[in-house]
Amino acid sequence: MDLTSNRVSITLQHLTDHSLNEERRCVAANNLLVLAKEKAGAKLIIESKGLEKIHKEISADKSSKINLSLVRALSEISRHDAANTIAVLNEINIEFILLLMVHQFTNEESVMAVQYLVQTFINSLTGFDPKKNAPPREIANEDLVTEIIIAVGKRTSSRAMCADGRDTLLELISRNVGQNALNLGSRLIEADCLENLLDVAAEVEDLKFESSMKITRSTKSLVAIALERTYECMDCDKSRETFRERCMDYIKDKLRGGDVENRIRAISVITTLLQGPVEVGNFCISQQGIVELMLVMANSDDDEVQQRIAAEAIIAAASKKEKCTSIASMGSGILKKLYQSPNESIKVRALVGLCKIGSAGGADASFKPFSDESIHKLAKASMTKKEIMPELIELAKFAKQHVPEEHVKDTKEFIEKRVKELASMNITSALVVLCKTESISSREMISRIFNAICEQPDLRGKVVQQGGVKALLSLFTSSNTERGKIIAAQALARIGISMDPRVSFPGQRTIEVIRPLMRLLDVECSALENFEALMALTNLAQIDQSTQRSIMKNAGFSKIEHYIYDDHPMLKRASTQCVTNMITNPDVVKIFEEDNDRVKYWLYMCSEEDRDTIVAAAGGLAMLTGVSKKCCEKILQAKDWEEILMVICSASDLDIQHRALFLVKNIIFVDKALAEKIINTKLFNVLMAITLPEVENIEGNIKNLAKDILQKCQSYGLIKPADN
Repeated sequence: MDLTSNRVSITLQHLTDHSLNEERRCVAANNLLVLAKEKAGAKLIIESKGLEKIHKEISADKSSKINLSLVRALSEISRHDAANTIAVLNEINIEFILLLMVHQFTNEESVMAVQYLVQTFINSLTGFDPKKNAPPREIANEDLVTEIIIAVGKRTSSRAMCADGRDTLLELISRNVGQNALNLGSRLIEADCLENLLDVAAEVEDLKFESSMKITRSTKSLVAIALERTYECMDCDKSRETFRERCMDYIKDKLRGGDVENRIRAISVITTLLQGPVEVGNFCISQQGIVELMLVMANSDDDEVQQRIAAEAIIAAASKKEKCTSIASMGSGILKKLYQSPNESIKVRALVGLCKIGSAGGADASFKPFSDESIHKLAKASMTKKEIMPELIELAKFAKQHVPEEHVKDTKEFIEKRVKELASMNITSALVVLCKTESISSREMISRIFNAICEQPDLRGKVVQQGGVKALLSLFTSSNTERGKIIAAQALARIGISMDPRVSFPGQRTIEVIRPLMRLLDVECSALENFEALMALTNLAQIDQSTQRSIMKNAGFSKIEHYIYDDHPMLKRASTQCVTNMITNPDVVKIFEEDNDRVKYWLYMCSEEDRDTIVAAAGGLAMLTGVSKKCCEKILQAKDWEEILMVICSASDLDIQHRALFLVKNIIFVDKALAEKIINTKLFNVLMAITLPEVENIEGNIKNLAKDILQKCQSYGLIKPADN
């Protein structure tokens, strides 16, 4: 402790000694960062009035390198416990820290350091970890945390804030205020931070004034997510109504100005709401005159900004069939006109708007906003759809209900062509980048696209090459809908089926992929999802015993074995194959040796109708009897063991016969008493027949097995050698 105390004292002395050159003081700042990583070092820094000195240096020093190290040191000090965080905030208030992104820290690296510091404050005070996406049971230091969140919310609309700084503040709100986080959305609303977020939503890159905010291309998406996270905390009708009305009051206030700028900002807010809290966006767009205003703006020939903003709003609004019906009747002509624009950005947006309107009916071909020829030209994306039971269709017809009609271009053949075309354009690389979004609905759609690609076996290698596995693991573990997680897991299973797991899931990923595959074994999942998970786990189980142990954790063996007793022949087969590959693990062998009827059931499975199930079951028993005398004894305790062994030993399928003879050989070789039981049955005649030279339809290795068995019985003295 004395040594650490001396190091802290000397480091702080060098840091505050301005007679030293910048390089030596920078070394001192880095040394302080190293000391702060240790709990004892952090405590000594606080006790040595280090926080006061750090505050003073950051305030006075203009060296970005030194200040960056000091901010990181504050993060390390705060990380250890809540008491340290409170000490830091008592000395350096949150406003001072946020203002760093105005005066000093404006590049990405330094801005991320400030964001990490603020997130560390929140994590340390509450015990919340955004990566786990699970709220703490009880929020400690709630008032102090609320103060931090409100300060962040207020600063989002600061005109002086750097663009990257604004994005980091919006990310902090998105990560921490939601219902699945700290549930502080209502506190933000009470502090009037909603208007700050709407100010950001109203910002348009093309409207540049001296008072304009600095924003990036990501800012609008980030504020949409922040608004969505805030709105999801409104837990009653009254609070949701208040939220909607305050958003509409803000929009009306902009429209009262009457000038083009405010009109553009108002529509920009609606677009952002439609991309975030959709319910609020739909409420605003349904107000009288809003859709008409959008269409008027889209029809303004001499103003490209108005055209672009209106086109974006129409795209966002055309999310539901009922909305598309009105927009299609009122504005499809305008969108077609915008599509002829020489401005590429407007042309692309118009095309997206037309595609949204054209596909609004989903798989219902009876809803036709455009002609078939127009829709075919617009069809650029692959759709996923649920199969409808024929009985439900007949029932709907009987009840005189509308029955959706499948379009000829939505058949499996055309979908596969579209998927392959997208894959050839390296869509996987684009999806990997898009995975960085925090929008849950977007991440579900990305999962669906990945899964559609992975449905084609010849495309799975390209997904692996372009980083798809890491992206899919991320889609399963964080920020996704439950259905999205299942779909991401299914895509991983499909990769695991057709590719060597050592290639597709190298290193640690072999272990990481087990959890999503196990999730697919839930009874709530479809039979196809169960089957694909079992097939992928079968391949993983043959890697090594470490992987097998990871599979067995958290009742993994029971989940797999459950499907051995399923009536579905493919699930029974896949489960049997998976367990067979795990029998090389001693822990699995012990499960079969316990006081249960597993071995007997596996013997009965050798009389199943499915050929592959018999091969797997016979192979599993051959492996078990090779390492366990107890399992050998259990086989001969089964009621019909003689009949079953005779059938599989004389099977015309050489794979089954080979495994059966190995099984019998293991029993014979393990114990004379067991060998005697077998030799005293008709199975002896089968073994003799196999060795006969005139039997030519049996391979030499199988004949040799039968000869080895008979020779062992001869050495036991159970049989005598033939006269010849």
